[in-house]
This record gives sequence, C-alpha cells and structure tokens, in this order.
Amino acid sequence: MKKHSNLLSGIVINHPEQVFASNIAYVESDEGIHYLSLVTDASSRKIMGHEVRREMKASDTVKAMKRAIRERQTQRPLIHHSDRDSQYCPSLYQRELERHNIKPP
Repeated sequence: MKKHSNLLSGIVINHPEQVFASNIAYVESDEGIHYLSLVTDASSRKIMGHEVRREMKASDTVKAMKRAIRERQTQRPLIHHSDRDSQYCPSLYQRELERHNIKPP
C-alpha cells in the first residue's frame, strides 16, 4: 500500500471541486455500528458521495468516490485528500483516482 504526501500543504482552496476530502464516520443505530464513507467538497462542504455499510472496506470507500465523481459539475483538476488511512491506500482505491485523473492523497 502506497501512502502519498499531503498535497494540501500551502494550497488555497478557492473554488468548488478543487479538493475532495474523504472520511469515515461511525454511526450507531438499533441495528449496531455502521460505517459511513463520505466524500466532501472542501470548498462548498457539500457531500458529493457516500456509502453506508456494516463493515469498513476499501471497496466501500471506492463506491462513495464513484458517487462523488458522478456528481461533479466541472472537469477542473481535482485533488483528493484523506487521513491516508488503510481504506484509501489499496490499489483498488488508487486505480479509481487515477482513472479519473484525480491527484491522490
């Protein structure tokens, strides 16, 4: 698994779809714990993609990213930012970013 450097160091975010930030939240319900994978536009704070599952897997973070990509309104260059946790490092996730010319975390 490859971890990329932080591309946000010193960058000024000044328009939508310049940076997508990914994160995972833990949601508890009567059915137990669920994992909510989110992709948020860093400028507008709009949730661009999401996926909820009982397990935390890289394939679910990919599903959230695919939804976010479908919601894009521009084709401007895009940086992806995450905490670089293990769900964002596997080749499955990295290939999705590469396929859409998104600079990885």
